[in-house]
Amino acid sequence: MHKGKYSRYLSDGSENPAFKNTVAMLTLLLGDETQPKSDRARAAEILKWSVERAQRMDSSVAHFLDELDCTGLWEWPDCFVLRDVERNGKIAREVVCIKVFANVPAAKPSQASNLPDESEEI
Repeated sequence: MHKGKYSRYLSDGSENPAFKNTVAMLTLLLGDETQPKSDRARAAEILKWSVERAQRMDSSVAHFLDELDCTGLWEWPDCFVLRDVERNGKIAREVVCIKVFANVPAAKPSQASNLPDESEEI
C-alpha cells in the first residue's frame, strides 16, 4: 500500500487529512519534482488511462469509477494493474485485479434447501 503525502493514508495507516480525491492527488504528484520518477511515471500512466476512459462514458460515471479504479491502481499496485482486455472483438485498457482477496466457501446443500421450490406457490 502506498502511504504518505500522496496517498489516502499516512505512514501510520490513518486517513490523510489533505487527501481530496485520487485524480487530484495524482495530478499534484506529477508536478512535484521531489517525488521519485517511478511514482510520477505511474501517476501519469493512471491519469492518462483515466482521461481516455472518461471519453467513452458519462462524466459522472467516470468520476465515480476513478475513485475506485485509480485508488486501487495507486494504493495497491500489487493487486491491481492496467491490462489490454479483448471484449466483443475490441481491445480496451482496463483495471484487472491480479490478487484473490478471499476464498468464500460454497454454500452447503442444507443452507440452500431452506429456499422454496420454484414450482411451489408462495
